[in-house]
Amino acid sequence: MGLVEFTVDGFPPAYDSGFSILNPKHSRYPLVQRLQERAREAMQGKKLLKGDVALELEHEIFTGDRRTDVVNLIGGVANALEGIVYSDDNQIREIRARQVSSQRDSYNVRVREL
Repeated sequence: MGLVEFTVDGFPPAYDSGFSILNPKHSRYPLVQRLQERAREAMQGKKLLKGDVALELEHEIFTGDRRTDVVNLIGGVANALEGIVYSDDNQIREIRARQVSSQRDSYNVRVREL
């Protein structure tokens, strides 16, 4: 069973209703780039995960910061990992997300084959 896990410093790239966060002109694009860079490092020597996958996100969020909701965080992370960890975010069959108060912003991403 395939498993990919990594941690990223900073805030996750949240999905929004504007133009795509994958567009280099989007204000959140640097967050996408940071996520994708860590994902590529974690995938080094591995093939894209096949079949159904579970996506888990644990976000250590700076105490009191509520820039966006967990649903949009998952959407942004799921979109940014397409073609790097799995072929298509339609492969996601399970989602687990959690935010915990912290003195810093970082997040752990775990994707596993089901």
